[in-house]
Amino acid sequence: MPSSITCETLLSILKRTKPQRTTILVEDPFLSHFAEKSIKAIHNTPFTRHIYSPKTHASIQTSLSSRDMFSDNHAHIIQVKGTDLKHEPLEQLIHNENDVILIYLIEKIQPAQKRTKNFLALAKQTTMISTKALSEKKTLTWMKTLCAFHQIQISDHLIHTICQRLDGDLSSLDQLVTQLILQKVREIKTIDHLTPYILTTQQAPIFSTIDALFNGKYDTCVAFFRTHHQADVLQKIYWMSLKRLRQMVRLQEKYIADKTSLHVLLQNERIWPQMQPMFKKALQQPQSKLQQHFTELCDLEYLLKGQSHLNFERNAIARLLKLCQALS
Repeated sequence: MPSSITCETLLSILKRTKPQRTTILVEDPFLSHFAEKSIKAIHNTPFTRHIYSPKTHASIQTSLSSRDMFSDNHAHIIQVKGTDLKHEPLEQLIHNENDVILIYLIEKIQPAQKRTKNFLALAKQTTMISTKALSEKKTLTWMKTLCAFHQIQISDHLIHTICQRLDGDLSSLDQLVTQLILQKVREIKTIDHLTPYILTTQQAPIFSTIDALFNGKYDTCVAFFRTHHQADVLQKIYWMSLKRLRQMVRLQEKYIADKTSLHVLLQNERIWPQMQPMFKKALQQPQSKLQQHFTELCDLEYLLKGQSHLNFERNAIARLLKLCQALS
């Protein structure tokens, strides 16, 4: 088993082997979820989740050591913040030799923390999985690997077409493959054959709503949120908006640093022509305001994960409409 792998090749490796101990570097939210889901699926056993801190160290260590004939407690997920990698007793867990399946989720890690003794121990003792956001090319590889893993026959050309159609959104591509699996579709030959499986929950026009949001069509978005209240619809719009806004923030930083024209920048970044007007409008926003909108969307992840008592749906709609109004 390789000591370090990337998400676009993860499934091809899992098809050949089962890693007993894995470390997922939490960077891209969807890819982190995808990596965790994939590892859990191949082991097909219940996992116990722990949030590591110096205060919880002893209880986690006890949980890893306690096994009895009536317990399935032999698979664990341990969430570790980058700042806790300096906690020396953590090394005892990393070198734990009990026959348990372990997934470490390392959150908010800084470059300096990758030089700590505990991180180096994780790199040696576990299989590291990077979850950096995928480029367009790597997204194609990821989708190709996902289809192959589930034995769905689809041409490279068609994969490229569907990635364009879905704006390279990984959660939408994953949902599409899930539908193909559920409907027992094993071969796709044309885009028309594929289209019925591209779901929008309760007929919610998710992709057109994303475009309306970033084109500043406030009334359209208000009408959408009044009509569609499903949690999965809102979560999908949230993840897609976060991804697009992240791309816009990155391009704005490049635009300011390189002092090039917007047209040249968007051409060089291969932004599709039909999307260039919304990108131009966003990149011409004051940098501090665009970054503030991005930070506010990032903060919603705490609500989505249940790490705050605030209501995710209500706050997500408010912040998405605030972003839409700023771009109007």
